[in-house]
Amino acid sequence: MRILTLCWLSTCLLSTDGTESPRKQGALGPGSEALEREEAERLLQKYKLTFSEDGDALRRRGQDLACSACQLAAKRFQSKVASRIKGKMPDAEKKTVFQRGLSTACEEAQFPQQLAVVEKEGKQFYVDFQEALGSAHGRVNVKAMSPEIKADVINGCRHLLQKEWKDSLLQKVLSTPKGGRASDVDFGKLICGPKMSAVCDEEESDGDREEDEPQILLVSAVGAAVQLLVQLVAFPLAFPGHVHPDVLREGLDELMGRKLSSVPWIAFTYWVCNIIFSVSALRLVRRASASTVVLANVAALPLSALVFCCPLPLLKPQQFRWTFAMSLLLAASSARAWGSREGKRLWRVMPGYSDKVAGWFTFVAGVFAACQTYTQQAVDANPDKSILVAAEQCFTVLKLTGSAAHVLCMFPFDPALAETRGEQRVAMAELSFLRQRGTEIIEGAGHGQGLDSVPKPPHGVSPKAEGTYDVSLQFSPTKGWNPFHQETYVVAFRKEGVNWLERPFKPGENLEDMSGDAKKGNRFKATVDGLPIGTRITFRVCALSYWGRGPWSREVSVSTMAKPSKDFGCTGPLGPAREKTGSDKKQYVWLQTRNEVHIRIPVGTDVRGKDVKFKALPLRLQVDLAVGGETLELLHGQLAHRINSDDATWYIDESKEEGRYIQITIFKLEALDRWSRVFEGDEHPEIDVRHVQWFVDPLNPGTLGDLDEWTSGRTPGRLTRRGRASDGVDE
Repeated sequence: MRILTLCWLSTCLLSTDGTESPRKQGALGPGSEALEREEAERLLQKYKLTFSEDGDALRRRGQDLACSACQLAAKRFQSKVASRIKGKMPDAEKKTVFQRGLSTACEEAQFPQQLAVVEKEGKQFYVDFQEALGSAHGRVNVKAMSPEIKADVINGCRHLLQKEWKDSLLQKVLSTPKGGRASDVDFGKLICGPKMSAVCDEEESDGDREEDEPQILLVSAVGAAVQLLVQLVAFPLAFPGHVHPDVLREGLDELMGRKLSSVPWIAFTYWVCNIIFSVSALRLVRRASASTVVLANVAALPLSALVFCCPLPLLKPQQFRWTFAMSLLLAASSARAWGSREGKRLWRVMPGYSDKVAGWFTFVAGVFAACQTYTQQAVDANPDKSILVAAEQCFTVLKLTGSAAHVLCMFPFDPALAETRGEQRVAMAELSFLRQRGTEIIEGAGHGQGLDSVPKPPHGVSPKAEGTYDVSLQFSPTKGWNPFHQETYVVAFRKEGVNWLERPFKPGENLEDMSGDAKKGNRFKATVDGLPIGTRITFRVCALSYWGRGPWSREVSVSTMAKPSKDFGCTGPLGPAREKTGSDKKQYVWLQTRNEVHIRIPVGTDVRGKDVKFKALPLRLQVDLAVGGETLELLHGQLAHRINSDDATWYIDESKEEGRYIQITIFKLEALDRWSRVFEGDEHPEIDVRHVQWFVDPLNPGTLGDLDEWTSGRTPGRLTRRGRASDGVDE
């Protein structure tokens, strides 16, 4: 019996992945951390002295502002240079785009009109003065604001990108793989981190954190006694109906009667394998919650639900050193016993003896070997697909818990045991039938997708424009119940009439986990950059696993933001009445100042004030046109921001340049608020408010100029009629 259990234990342990997670070490190998730290400090001092042309700007400000200025420069490089370089470009074209983009990346127009130094949570950084004024960063303390600050940051950008690290950045861009873009690299971490300038502290990732030493607490005597009692009581429950019930009855009679002395050894062996499997599952199953791990234990080892709740040694999932050493020791003992003459003799006579314990041994050993073989093969560079298929099928059988589960789990992994089982009273034809039937059940409907099939498409795909070139895409993976399943994703995008382009995303790299307090891996965010300005883009997402690419998700569309006009506005479509206005212009135009929003609707010379019906509400605006006794919709829409409807005004004006138009003026509730659009809806373009900058007098920051070119300093052409919403003028 001991030889039998040792053989089973060796099958379990030899396939266990016992590798340690790598410790954080230097990029040059073990022991290089001190050298890299010394080099980083040297570069930091050099950077602080040479960042600005005058030589002491950063020395005066310190490392926080040095890091902030470096990140501003890195963002300009990312958007103006890296986003325009594709991996499939020839090197000559990459160099041309690099030089052209680098010459404009540090121009004054690429930075905010005025930078301010603010402090939050003890750290100082640069922001646009309007963001500081609008408290975009919460409670901040404005430390300084002057034209010299922006000039110094621009000088630093030129020194960083065009002098100090120009050659290194060019080599990094030239090494862009064919399937990607240069913008796939986070140049903020590259330029400002320890690899180049070393002005920003490297953020410590979860994977780089130092792991604690393994801590294994010995189980108490009371805990061991309770666990053994649980094993004895729950042991018969593990075999609910095999092919031959008398085998179980005879085996239990033999085990619980004359061979009762072997029960403690069986309990100990079972307990060790349970701990090893739990740790292995916690290490390898990245998306498994605590409940999933417990359920996996319940499925793989039928008694583990009870054993798991007993006072077991507290082994942390990340620590595997002592467990692996113990498994090697037990496996070596098993191999020695198996290689002995007595062990071989016992194996030859095992067919008769295994009648009594075949159910327990075959089911538990086969199942554990299946799961452990899969976990071992899954991390291999070139896993054997046939073994993976069989292992995942066996894992599926655990959920089905059919009467032939022990045969299905045992058969693919141990031909000797299969032969032994076949020599008893189960014909090979019956084995083939059971295996075929089990495969049909596994792949059949009602139990989710087959484990050896491609993953299901993600759901809940939601796009959002983040800027003139960027769109973020949030989606949720459609995960099956298999805890060993791992996925990466591909985002495809195109504009109308153009072929699909694809970009890969991997969790932990360029895919952000947005799950929050929920279980990790339930919601992801992918950001696609380098898109055309003001263009409607269609997106779709698919999942990739070891088995291949799954189907695409439903297609979703969103428009990238438009660049605002010089008056910080944009255009939009008019309603059905546009065909009756007598004007060849079919779009309205809007602009904004720090306090007001002006909308201009083109009309023909036949339109009079009495033909216009105007209605303003706090969140809605309606303009109708009466034509031939019929009232048609000219401009209806839900406002993107709340207004003071009582102050809304309109009039008909005419100028030589613009022709005849309806001028509408509405007032913002909050001054300095930057509107991205007037009306809600995809048909109304959204502008990137980062390009909207109010003029600020550096000598008097509290005074802001007004850029209203339509209403300030000019007299309307021929005023036909004027109305105000508060006066009840709507016709």
